[in-house]
Amino acid sequence: MENREFLVQLILISVAAGMLLIGYFIARGSARYLVRPFRKLTREVLGAVPGTSVPRINTSYRDQEFCDIAEAFNRFLSELEHHIEREKSFVKLASHEMRTPLAVMNGALNVLEQRQNLSEADQKTLARLRRAMQTMRDDMDVLLELARSEASSEGSRMVKVSEIVRATIDDLEHGHPDQAGRITLFEDNPDVRVRTYPVLVRMLMRNLLQNALRHTRSPVEVHMLSNGILVKDFGSGLPDAVVKKLRVSRATGGGLPRADQLNNTTFGLLIVRLVCERLGWGLQVTQSDDRGTEFMIEIGNRG
Repeated sequence: MENREFLVQLILISVAAGMLLIGYFIARGSARYLVRPFRKLTREVLGAVPGTSVPRINTSYRDQEFCDIAEAFNRFLSELEHHIEREKSFVKLASHEMRTPLAVMNGALNVLEQRQNLSEADQKTLARLRRAMQTMRDDMDVLLELARSEASSEGSRMVKVSEIVRATIDDLEHGHPDQAGRITLFEDNPDVRVRTYPVLVRMLMRNLLQNALRHTRSPVEVHMLSNGILVKDFGSGLPDAVVKKLRVSRATGGGLPRADQLNNTTFGLLIVRLVCERLGWGLQVTQSDDRGTEFMIEIGNRG
């Protein structure tokens, strides 16, 4: 009886082990069968490369649920492409509509010059208006280029960065007399030359300095260094979320921000980041606390 009991126990253990082994292979095969559509759908979604026209994913699945997911994703792609096309149309319309008043202004300035009855002071004012209009035209072209994510090679030349910085400071002080004397330029290395786009550099410095002047009442310092430009104010600092979104590395620059857009109060800083990415320059917030904020612009393409 003891031998038979041991034999029965051994048989039961063997049967249980066999059933567990069979169950394991059945469960594994069933899981692979169930997961196969998920893997196929995942591969197709990951293979959708962002662009002007994204290929649609396959919707032929045995299970209706997977078909519904694939169709919903394709509808999302269609709506996204429609949104992109609408934005492109808006940019083209804005380009056309904004050039019309600029042409009218240019014609009016030409008429005033042709009359030749302006005083010397009026002629200086007229020349300043013409420079401002040209600046507006250049800025508009650059902003439209950034909006279209285009990378034009025209306009790049070797420039002296300190000259652009001095001209930008002069324009800001003449345009806002109450800000005159608030910006101090320290030319520790005034001979820095770089092959770049002067319009973009001017836009970068203007927005960076305007942001510091607008949000602080303290002086603003600009240091021309051997490796870049340091802009320092003595305000209350920036929020941590804004600081994280502003960082641009020269090694990873060149792309436009996706979901991490800044709000309207820091729109000038968003332009600063876009321009740095467009130029391939680095942008770091080296200090942002109750002692003030420091922006370090790492210049690339040195001459």
